[in-house]
Amino acid sequence: MTDIFQQAQVVANYGSLVTVAMEDGSLLSCKCKKKSLRPLCGDWISIQFTKQQEWLVDSIAPRKSLLTRHSYQKTERPLAANITQMIVVNAPEPGFDLQLTDHYLIAAKSIPVQAALLINKLDLATSPWQETFSLYEQIGYPVIGTSCKAGDGMKSLADLLHNQTSILVGKSGVGKSSLIKKLLPDLEIRIGALSSASGEGKHTTTTTTLYRLPDQQGSIIDSPGVRQFGLWDYSPEELLRGFVEFGSQETQCKFSDCKHHKEPGCAIRKAVDDGRIAQSRYKHYLQLLLNQSAR
Repeated sequence: MTDIFQQAQVVANYGSLVTVAMEDGSLLSCKCKKKSLRPLCGDWISIQFTKQQEWLVDSIAPRKSLLTRHSYQKTERPLAANITQMIVVNAPEPGFDLQLTDHYLIAAKSIPVQAALLINKLDLATSPWQETFSLYEQIGYPVIGTSCKAGDGMKSLADLLHNQTSILVGKSGVGKSSLIKKLLPDLEIRIGALSSASGEGKHTTTTTTLYRLPDQQGSIIDSPGVRQFGLWDYSPEELLRGFVEFGSQETQCKFSDCKHHKEPGCAIRKAVDDGRIAQSRYKHYLQLLLNQSAR
């Protein structure tokens, strides 16, 4: 009997074991053939059924995108591969975090993938959330509002997810898993199937997990919540590209290598003073720039 090879997609990673989805939607648990193979959620891989009656990860297809997070300790942690869209989730409880939002938008630009903002738990909002996030709409990012409790905005979210491989990101408590549960009525069945296939017991939100949307009209990845999304290894140029509204102004700076901090004739600072660039976004840019310089 010769070994059998098939293609599959990684839907969850448990260290040396990965759970994969086959073409027909069935789930399998696979071991990594080599220690050098480290498949991520979203990876397309070749798996091998051996004479020992087990599935092994044989190879990983080239990735179209890779999202990596850096911790406080400045260690690198790859999160997901082959995403096409990042959706940054905020909520009035535990509170809006615009700095974390900007960090994710910089990461999306560097991958690069398209990005959108989602404001969840609208039923808990005590002030107009549109005022807080209007600046992002003005610079070109889609912004939608949802409430899992009331069911508001779910059609807009479904439209945003259509034919995309989207990852939901944001800090703990913003309701990412609740949104997925609302989108996928059979989520508990899927979670049970994942737990059964992996042999890892109860599945938790500490694992980055991919779910295929109904009728194969895209996929959605649920990622663990974070308090910080570090950008330790980003260059000043990469940081700058993440602030998309700067692009139309920076060519007008007096010096071509302007860092938009204290240099004379800076068009970015003038645009901030004139109200054409939001003070909050410029402040976040400056904090990141100075942190990078202090490394």
